[in-house]
Amino acid sequence: PADKTKAVVEKENGLVNVAVGKVSMSFDEETGQARSLVVNGREMFEGGNGFLFDNFRYVENDRRDQVKNFMQSGMDPKGTVEVSADEQGRTLVKTVRNGSKTNQELVYMINGNGTVDVYVTLDPHSGELLRAGVACCLGKQYSNVKYYAFGPYENYSDRPSGTMLGRYSQTVDQMLYQYVKPQSTGNREGMRELELLDDNGCGFKIEVDGSCSFTALRYTDYELYNAQHHWELQESDKVVLHLDAAQKGVGNGSCGYRTHTIPEYCVPQEVTKLHFRITEVN
Repeated sequence: PADKTKAVVEKENGLVNVAVGKVSMSFDEETGQARSLVVNGREMFEGGNGFLFDNFRYVENDRRDQVKNFMQSGMDPKGTVEVSADEQGRTLVKTVRNGSKTNQELVYMINGNGTVDVYVTLDPHSGELLRAGVACCLGKQYSNVKYYAFGPYENYSDRPSGTMLGRYSQTVDQMLYQYVKPQSTGNREGMRELELLDDNGCGFKIEVDGSCSFTALRYTDYELYNAQHHWELQESDKVVLHLDAAQKGVGNGSCGYRTHTIPEYCVPQEVTKLHFRITEVN
């Protein structure tokens, strides 16, 4: 049923604040990025790092000169925020931000009962994206991961062998595979449901409608890229979450001249959508 709890909208210190029942969110008025998501008093985002397109991924066999072309997301410095209600009275916050690699539209449907539906639409400008999805940061206390996806080991669209669809429980630290050279790791394909919880079992659940993969690590892909050894990684105060509707396979040109990821495992140059629901776990 439609939630018709009236939204309270305020603008203050460069933020657009939207409160609907048990949920409150803040958005950067200049960029459109979500800075805060609070459900029943529990904050999801760490350091104001809400959902935003992130294309970067580093696999050691990739040529470093090619990797540098993808390090930046290419998003424009400015975006828009628009608060409205649909025909059923539900509160919608639409954020739009264009970029050199893709245009991004995020629509948040805020329900006063304590859930937030996020609708992601990406319109890529080329067929060279490494990932088509969004990333955010959560507090380091959400270090316990329960998920329904392929596991228990990391897997990718072109590297699924040895994994099975099921329900698994691990810690965020266990999801960082100790490659000799730190690099992007920990992906899980076929995600249906994900919980990120503190040691008391409290946190957030994300349920996905459609195809999705996820990673939950202590470090950004940039931090892994810049470290030569695992002992160089600094103690982290965050959990970096990626939700990708599509991700390029890890097959690359390391084994011969002009070899590359075959087309069926590349991110297609077409409008890509992702829908997920966020619920507090208490």
